[in-house]
Amino acid sequence: MIMRDIINAIRNLGRRGQHNVVKILCLAVGLALGSVMIAEVWYEKNYDTWFSGHERTYRVYLSFSMNGQEGESRFTSGATAMGLRKYCPQVEAATRWCELLGKGQFIAAGDKRIMERCRVADSCLFDVFPQTIIAGDVKKTLSQPFYCAVSRDLAERLGGVEEALGTRITSRDFPKVSLTIGAVYEDFPLSSDLRNEHLFCSMATWNKVSDWDSPNNWVGNECYHAYVRLREGAKPDDIKIGVKKMIEENIDQNMLKEAGIELDYYLVKANEVHMDSDFAKTMVMLLSVLAAVLLFSMVMNYLLIIIGNVLTRSREMAVRKCFGAGNGNILSITFSETLVHLIIASVLATLLIYVCKGSIEQLLGAPVEVVVFNRGTWLLSAILLAIIVVGGMVPAWLYSHVPVTSAFRGYHTSRRRWKLGLLAFQFVASATLVAMLVVIHRQYTMMMDRYMGYDYDRLAIVEVNGGQQDENYSKCEEELARQPEVEMVSSCTCLPLDYASGNNVMVPGDPRNLFNIADLYYVGNGYIKLMNMKIIDGKGFTENSDSTMREVMVSRYFVEKMDSLLHWNGRAVGKKVFISEHSQELNDLFTICGVYENIHIGNITDPDTRPSVMFYNRKNNPYILVRLHHLDEASMKAVRRTVERLCPGREVQVVTYPSLVADSYQDVDSLRKVVMAAGVVTFLIALIGLVGYTIDEVNRRRKEIAIRKVNGAKTKDILVIFVRSIMWIAVPSLIAGCIIAWQLSRQWLMAFSEKITLSPMVFIGCMIILLILVIAIIIANSYKIASGNPVKYLKDE
Repeated sequence: MIMRDIINAIRNLGRRGQHNVVKILCLAVGLALGSVMIAEVWYEKNYDTWFSGHERTYRVYLSFSMNGQEGESRFTSGATAMGLRKYCPQVEAATRWCELLGKGQFIAAGDKRIMERCRVADSCLFDVFPQTIIAGDVKKTLSQPFYCAVSRDLAERLGGVEEALGTRITSRDFPKVSLTIGAVYEDFPLSSDLRNEHLFCSMATWNKVSDWDSPNNWVGNECYHAYVRLREGAKPDDIKIGVKKMIEENIDQNMLKEAGIELDYYLVKANEVHMDSDFAKTMVMLLSVLAAVLLFSMVMNYLLIIIGNVLTRSREMAVRKCFGAGNGNILSITFSETLVHLIIASVLATLLIYVCKGSIEQLLGAPVEVVVFNRGTWLLSAILLAIIVVGGMVPAWLYSHVPVTSAFRGYHTSRRRWKLGLLAFQFVASATLVAMLVVIHRQYTMMMDRYMGYDYDRLAIVEVNGGQQDENYSKCEEELARQPEVEMVSSCTCLPLDYASGNNVMVPGDPRNLFNIADLYYVGNGYIKLMNMKIIDGKGFTENSDSTMREVMVSRYFVEKMDSLLHWNGRAVGKKVFISEHSQELNDLFTICGVYENIHIGNITDPDTRPSVMFYNRKNNPYILVRLHHLDEASMKAVRRTVERLCPGREVQVVTYPSLVADSYQDVDSLRKVVMAAGVVTFLIALIGLVGYTIDEVNRRRKEIAIRKVNGAKTKDILVIFVRSIMWIAVPSLIAGCIIAWQLSRQWLMAFSEKITLSPMVFIGCMIILLILVIAIIIANSYKIASGNPVKYLKDE
């Protein structure tokens, strides 16, 4: 029986009056967008759960207090992880890894060249993260100096797994780093903190290429990713006693006390690190709400069309009952129809996802196959099953309650309350998403246009991988400055947009570490002028002078901190300070030559609010900054050609600073585009439902309208009747949607250090625009009967 009903459902797809094409298209679009959003939420929530024991694996965080300044870091010193393994019996395994070399060129036998960055890791890495080892002994490999383990991807680039094993690869720029491949591991999944790590050399290599014993350092140089796995039944709080003992026995307590520093370590689940920021949590919450709203709107619209068909299909169902059909037969029919519609819609949704694959992957930052077809597939399957149940049960219940006599006398019930209830939800959803879209777009625009304390329009950034080791690199700035497209050139070690390393500040005669600063390291000639930064006291660096190497420039906030701690009273210029990493001894001091206005370091979603400093270095800084007369493609190509000519064989990257700013807000832009798509789809679904409802009402009330016209009603009077019948449900629904949008927007904006003001006029404006569209659709679909000849609708009476 079911197969027969399924075949009949397929045959009736094009049947007039049932709007099957509209049903299927709405389901397809809703499923495509909804499934992508749900899959993304599942993907984000299940980050770093790909390996066994993930529920007992934790990342080690450092927390510190420095003269009342509280802070925390995801990174630790080199000895921390192994110290936890030694002092805490609850720790089953521990590992740490950090960067040895940034992205650069490695040369293998046969002059094969690969671009890769090199991490240094201890031999326990694959104990904590048990990835499949394809070839070799990874434990032994990561225990021997000048040995490394590589991923399958890197091995394939070298000619294959077997060919790669035993191959020696040497850094072009740092020949001392010459490594033998001793093991090959399977690529880490994309939902992993190790997703882009393809080359790990042994920790023992560090001390062979560096004079500093960083892996066994207890204080400072916090650049290590430290992870531990706890034993079964152990909890993070159980290690507190061991942590305290570890700190007391390995770190000079008198030194900490004199410096005014307190240290501690705590654990965060590895699968929660990815969701550690307020912005990430809020984004996942919003995506969950959007997906639920969109899918529910889709189902409501499907039911709205079905309920609208009750009037036209009542005779069919009544006749079936006359020939012996029971409730089970009707249920089989509706279930079969819903199943066929959903299968076709699912196929169309899949095609739509793959047609838009590039855009979706750009939004999600991962391949569609990885995001959609993961362990969250069961959730999508459950949603499809729920749609089948609802789409089959509701119409079956409605049809089973159609009186048999309707086949002979007509079935006049309108199910108007059902329709208005479903429309009300769609109006609420539309108002919520449209208002949210406006808020997110305004916040994104504000972030992109915000003044950051420096000018970056017409600014291009040039980076040459390994360029500092090239003898011609120092000539790049001079040569670029001669180009007609170029207005000005400078250089720097760190871009203000990037994450800034931290160092501590001291002054002569005071043993305390006063506070931690965001260290911008070195800038070249003309940097302050090129960036159009404002100097509020003193002067810029004395360029091309050896004495400049002992100068430092500080931000306004640096001076304010010194005012509160040492009562400098705003007089910072000429004062001498000790800054860790730069000052090798306590008497190795720098003189403050100038104070610049505060600049924004990082971006608004993850701001660095520490005071900042910068030093002078006129040559060989990693970034070359080029201000162009016109920031266009031709000028960018001219810059690239000049640098490539001077540094042949090097990978040259030339990007615009505005594009880097846009990239830093990629998550916000992605959310904006997702909300836009969801809002447009939800509103179109609501409009389709409104059109269907209006047409049904027009057909149901056409004789009533004709009689009203005979009795003197004008066209506008008839239109007012239809508009008023919708307005009493549309206005409260749109208001409710705007209130929900205000609440969601307020919570979302809390994740930003700077935010727009939530003006009521924004939400009122959205509501008015939506009301105008609703009224226009009602008038468009009811004007024909309102202005038509009443005799046409009464001639059958």
